[in-house]
Amino acid sequence: MNFDHFAERSMVDWVRGAVDAADHLTESDQASVALALNLAAHLDEVRESGDEARVDKATFGPVPTLHKILTSLGLNSEGKQKLGLLVAEEDVELF
Repeated sequence: MNFDHFAERSMVDWVRGAVDAADHLTESDQASVALALNLAAHLDEVRESGDEARVDKATFGPVPTLHKILTSLGLNSEGKQKLGLLVAEEDVELF
């Protein structure tokens, strides 16, 4: 798998893409989605700053928090598994 395109997209774009692709989210998930987008925007700003100290600090705070939110919403593999949302591998469209 080629990961070169990851740096071309913002974290906000990745989170929005995951939210848009999720058909299981409900209105009650809106606050968590908003929090995920807020953290993603913060991480984009940190990355764009180029400040290594800020990047290192984000690795131990906002990054794990965003991961936990995405998991709780079923927007990553771990969360999908926990919520019983996984589909057969042959049905997954690779990006």
